[in-house]
Amino acid sequence: MIDSGLSWQAQIDNLSKKISRSIGLLYKIRSFVNKHIIKMLYYSLVYSHLTYAIEIWGSADNIHLNRLVILQKRAVRLLSYSDKRREDYSLTPSDPLFFKMELHKVCDIFKLRIAKFIFTSLDKSNPTNFHSWFKLIDQIHHYNTRSKYVDIDKSITTRTLFIPTSRTTHYGLKLTKVLGAKLWNNLPSFLRVDNLSLQPFLRNLKTYLIDLYEH
Repeated sequence: MIDSGLSWQAQIDNLSKKISRSIGLLYKIRSFVNKHIIKMLYYSLVYSHLTYAIEIWGSADNIHLNRLVILQKRAVRLLSYSDKRREDYSLTPSDPLFFKMELHKVCDIFKLRIAKFIFTSLDKSNPTNFHSWFKLIDQIHHYNTRSKYVDIDKSITTRTLFIPTSRTTHYGLKLTKVLGAKLWNNLPSFLRVDNLSLQPFLRNLKTYLIDLYEH
């Protein structure tokens, strides 16, 4: 759902309603199924909505995305049977639950999808329209800068992207060519080596993002 200001508020409002209803269904079903089934239902009823076209709307401002984060926290507490308040009336911290259940938060789902898109663009394994979207630093100049190498002494190369200049400070910075390049360059160098294939890249990236959660 596209709004005139490209804030994605309408999209996230609509998505929040769908996910809230799905969480309600999960609460009703939970007592009749085991943990494995309830997690499968999460992927079917919640995760599928979060991933749909997230490459487009996932760059929305945090003020809008936080609605989805709150719903995800409710869901992960539900899945782990940790939704009852403790003696001090506080809720169980969600980060250890995301870590234990190996579930990604919405912001990290966005990073995964964008990183995959960039990888396949660089690898030229996606539609040809996207093959020239991103340029490596060493395609712009040929100096042996430290950003070009994982280990400069051993000349193990890593792929660092050139970040194009944006025309506007808000919408321009959210362009996939700009935001995506910054996101990619912030990944650890071992994920950006040029001899890594797609599946190991995704597997390692998923693990890396999960390991960032407090546990």
